[in-house]
Amino acid sequence: MLTRKFYHRLLQILPFGIIWLLFALVYFCLEYGIIGNTGIYPSTGNPYSIETSFFLGTTVSFLYGLGQGIIEVFWLRRRFEERALWVKVLVKGSFYLIFIVVFLIVFTIIAVVLRTDASFGDPAVMQEVKVFVSDFSFWSIVIYIAVILNAALFFAEIKEYFGHSTFYNLLFGRYHRPNIEIRIFMFLDMKSSTTIAEKLGHHKYFKLIKQY
Repeated sequence: MLTRKFYHRLLQILPFGIIWLLFALVYFCLEYGIIGNTGIYPSTGNPYSIETSFFLGTTVSFLYGLGQGIIEVFWLRRRFEERALWVKVLVKGSFYLIFIVVFLIVFTIIAVVLRTDASFGDPAVMQEVKVFVSDFSFWSIVIYIAVILNAALFFAEIKEYFGHSTFYNLLFGRYHRPNIEIRIFMFLDMKSSTTIAEKLGHHKYFKLIKQY
């Protein structure tokens, strides 16, 4: 049985994987539309495999998206909780982008090894990777990924500001199709709240209320 907390965390993480997967599919369609059945990348001359590109691109993108979601939900979000939106997107986006450049290089090495059946230390593999990394096509991918990163981060932050249920209700138009529902309202009062407020002062008191 999934606990409510685990289910809540999963709903926060999963959209990152979905966003990355969708962008990967768009990129694959664009790439295939340009390269087609030529079998090579025009800018580098490296061999192009439709099956490898699709399988690795979608699988790795989805897994990386989940990885970003896990890092975001369990680590980075808490550290930037009280920062401005543009600071969150800029700093966290830069962090992820540096990581993804390293990740892309490793991913390219793996793709070349799988396609050529060569070893990881083969000079031919490293030469092919070097040609790809030094070409503009590599940096165009980095720019594309930067857009995905910022889109995923912006989506996550806006969802967090609205609240998860409210955001998805707005997204899927639930408020335009009202339903009759049964609701229970509970009002809470903190014991000796006035006394606590006088002792702590308004700044610390409202921090306490926020955590409570």
